[in-house]
Order: sequence, then structure tokens, then C-alpha cells
Amino acid sequence: MMKKVLLGTGCLGWPRSERVSDRYGVVGLFSPPSGDPNDHFGGERSQIQTLIPDGIGRLTFVVKKLCPSPHIGDLFRGLCPHPAPVGEEIVLSEKGTFFSSNDQGTCAYVGVDPGDGRASDWLNSVQLYRGVDQWGDLYAEVEDE
Repeated sequence: MMKKVLLGTGCLGWPRSERVSDRYGVVGLFSPPSGDPNDHFGGERSQIQTLIPDGIGRLTFVVKKLCPSPHIGDLFRGLCPHPAPVGEEIVLSEKGTFFSSNDQGTCAYVGVDPGDGRASDWLNSVQLYRGVDQWGDLYAEVEDE
């Protein structure tokens, strides 16, 4: 049984370092894209509204509104933004251990460590590009003990 915890609402994104390293391990929530190609996230980071849960679970994202994405994708892997329809729940990760990551002193990102020692694709990169820059709700689905 899984308990669903709303982490926040905003446009889904991740730091450039996740793409460059191929880890694809964390996501954050941002304000809608401004349309300026030099300003990928368009402004202020949204607050994650609750503490990151302890334990095992997965991350999901429910698309609430489609937004144009200035993201070029991951050209090396042949991935580009391909938005899911409004209302769809995108499963971003397999089950793993939740963790948070700070950016400039703020709790900016949440991830799931699969715990199997792999260095890449902690989250599902194909699914990430279905949600990138789309407005929606980010959830932690926590395994009940």
C-alpha cells in the first residue's frame, strides 16, 4: 500500500548537472518558463510544500497545465520534451530511498536513490522529458510500513 504525499506544485525541472552526468537523480519545481531561451526556468523556484518523506517510495508528477518548453532535451540520448496530456500521472522513478538536495542553501530538489549502485538513470529520463516544464503536482508515494 502506498501513501501519496503532495510535495508541491510548479513546473517540473532539474539542474543541468543531472543531464550532463547522466544521473538524472533529482527534480525540482519552478515558475513557468518565460519563453527566454537563456532563462530555462523563467524565475523563482517554487517552494516544496512539505518535508521529504523518510523511507522507500517513488516520485510521480500529475500534469495540470501544458506549457511551452524551451528545453532542447538531451541530444546525445535523442530525448526531447514530449508533453504528457493534462491529467496524466507520470511515474518518474522506480521504488527507492527518498533524499533531498540543496541548491545555494535551499531545499530545492528531491530524488529517489534506487539503491542498486547504478550511476545513471536514477529517475526515468524518458518520463522526465514528458513532464519537463509542464505545470503540475509533484508527489512522493511512500510505502506504508
